[in-house]
Amino acid sequence: MLVVDDDVDVLEIARELLMRAGFHVLTAGGGALALFRVHAQEIDLVILDLHMPEVDGDATFREIRQLRSDARVVIVSGYPERMTAGRFEATRRADGYLAKPYLPDALIEQVRGVLAA
Repeated sequence: MLVVDDDVDVLEIARELLMRAGFHVLTAGGGALALFRVHAQEIDLVILDLHMPEVDGDATFREIRQLRSDARVVIVSGYPERMTAGRFEATRRADGYLAKPYLPDALIEQVRGVLAA
């Protein structure tokens, strides 16, 4: 699993929560696409912050799906889903959506649900 967020604290907390739940986790603040290219076949899910400063989540989402069309992606945003769905392809086409700030149980539930689908 790959968690992508520009907030180092969010990355660390998400990594710790997911590892405690038994998942193997890679994290990226920047360079997410390079990391995905290297590990594309072993990454079963990408948790992707929609609002990134260098390469936005929408562009990252499109590139991930170009590299691997079956890649499962959960979008994370501080904005409600209804606000981002009209503006971002990633919100409409992702496998899941998680609003920030999210509770630990919500993160784990979302991940398990997407992986089980």
